[in-house]
Parts: sequence; C-alpha cells; structure tokens
Amino acid sequence: MAPQDIYTTEYDKVAGLEPLEARILKQYQLLATQLKTLANEVKLINTTASETRSSDDSGASEGPGTADQLLDNFRSLEMKIGLVYTLFRGAVYSLFLQHEEDENLKIDKAKEDEENDNAASDLQSG
Repeated sequence: MAPQDIYTTEYDKVAGLEPLEARILKQYQLLATQLKTLANEVKLINTTASETRSSDDSGASEGPGTADQLLDNFRSLEMKIGLVYTLFRGAVYSLFLQHEEDENLKIDKAKEDEENDNAASDLQSG
C-alpha cells in the first residue's frame, strides 16, 4: 500500500474487514493524519524560526506555530497514545482470559461427557 493510500483509504468499504478492524484502522488513519499535521507544524516553526533569527535575533516567533502550541500538541498526543496503549493492553488481556475460559469450558465439557458415557455404560452393564 502506498503511503498516500493510508490517508485516503475508506476502511468501511474495504472487503474482508470486520467492523472492529475497520474502526481500528480508521483510528490509526486519524492518528497518522494528526502526526502529519504536527510534522508540518514543526516544519513551519523551523522555517519561521530560521527566518526570524536571520532577520532579527529576538528568538522565538509569535503566530500560529509557536513552541507553546507545539508543546500542547505533544502533550495531547502523549495522552492519546497512552490511552490507546492502555486500551490495547486491556483488550489483549481480555482476549487471553476469554481464550483461557473457553479452554476450561471445553475441558469441563469433555469431563462431563466422559462421566455421562461412563454412567450410561454402567447402567447398561448393571
């Protein structure tokens, strides 16, 4: 998949994807878009800061791409990534527990069937 496809693909319409998978991919798409926007802001800040330093040695520039805004964006991004990580860990843990529970149910059912078979054979022989 080409890098541009990441930003334009409509995952709701992709064949073979479960709805949950499509929602997860859309969230990653949103994250990629936000990271690209943030990268563009950093470029803007760097070019603005370079121009400001070359014409005036006053330091940081004022306007739409200040360092404070960038820092706020990073904080917001850090919180969102932390939340995604926590939710992902919880989902994986839940899947492991569900798998373990399914295995235990299968074992219990097999034991129960074996006991029923033994009881039925005891009735027939006795």
